[in-house]
Amino acid sequence: MRRREVREARWASWGGSLAALMVALAGSGCGKGTEATAAAESKVQAQPPAQGVEGGSGRGSAPTPWVKARAAGDTALLEAPAVVLAPPEAAGAVAAPFAARVTRIHVQPGQAVEKGAPVVDVLMPELIGASGAYAAAGTRLAAHRRRKAQLDGLRADGLVKLSEMAEVEAQIADAEADQQIAAATLRSAGMGPGEAGRVLGSGGGVTLRSPVAGVVTEVRAALGEMRDPAGEPLARVVGGGAARVEARLPSRPPEGARYDLVIGAAAPTLLRKVAEAPAVDGRDGTLRIWLEAEGTFSAPHGALGKVRVRVDPGSGAVVVPTAALAMQGGGAVVVARKTGQPLQVEVLATAGADALVRGALAAGDEVAAEAMRAMVEVQGGGEGAP
Repeated sequence: MRRREVREARWASWGGSLAALMVALAGSGCGKGTEATAAAESKVQAQPPAQGVEGGSGRGSAPTPWVKARAAGDTALLEAPAVVLAPPEAAGAVAAPFAARVTRIHVQPGQAVEKGAPVVDVLMPELIGASGAYAAAGTRLAAHRRRKAQLDGLRADGLVKLSEMAEVEAQIADAEADQQIAAATLRSAGMGPGEAGRVLGSGGGVTLRSPVAGVVTEVRAALGEMRDPAGEPLARVVGGGAARVEARLPSRPPEGARYDLVIGAAAPTLLRKVAEAPAVDGRDGTLRIWLEAEGTFSAPHGALGKVRVRVDPGSGAVVVPTAALAMQGGGAVVVARKTGQPLQVEVLATAGADALVRGALAAGDEVAAEAMRAMVEVQGGGEGAP
């Protein structure tokens, strides 16, 4: 009898500590995103268990703590850091494709520009050489073609040797090849072959233009300096446009989850998931997802915030403390107060001290705060407890 009294005293002490711990966990909520209302609903009620939970032992063991299952839609199940990404067409760099000397700067940081607006004038020696080569090849090609036309007229009278025809045709082919090489160089600079004459007429000056409409954020050029094409761009332009949000979640979100983005003190923005990484990041174990705003989204590109993951209230899922779960028969169970017996549930996700489950539970139903303890009481009236 003495051993039994000691065991019961230890159970009572454990029950009191457990109740205090569950109050603290419920008050902190599910991660950083749990509201104060969830804390109030999670307050532990140290009430006597329902009929049958004590297993009919008839002794005065410590009361079993109970907590209420919370509506999933009221809880932010997960929170994760997020960043606003710029769309591909929202940022542009102005750079010279070849070594260039800066001759004029048309813009300054903070200036709004349209797509195609002049940004920097440069002089590119390689482009001048390509323009000259294209023009020279065109001159030779015209001369060779005139000669071939003359030979074609004489050939009808049998006054032309085959060797002469072959030679002029080879000269035409060489001129066409040189012209194509020069044209390729011009195209790599964003210019058509027809602009070779203009480049030569302007002394080799070329105007580099903005590839996007936006605001000039950087100008890294000085008059007269030589710039290598492998170096920094001469200027950068950043525009607007629809953006995506990238978030890194600690675990895979449940099906049918809802998402919203919070940046500073701004109102949450409703998002929808558009893609999910097929594997977690090996560096930190997080899962990357990409989202888009349901409506108008005006957050600046690169802004940092957090994505909150919520569950659709119509999914039938509820939130219970993680400690309210136990394993039985290869599946998860909770001890429901309305039956006093283990109730099998499906665990959809866990986050900190809370777990999202689905089963024969509704918001407001009470479950044992410590499933393992409650199951010991059900199965043996506490005889096997330490």
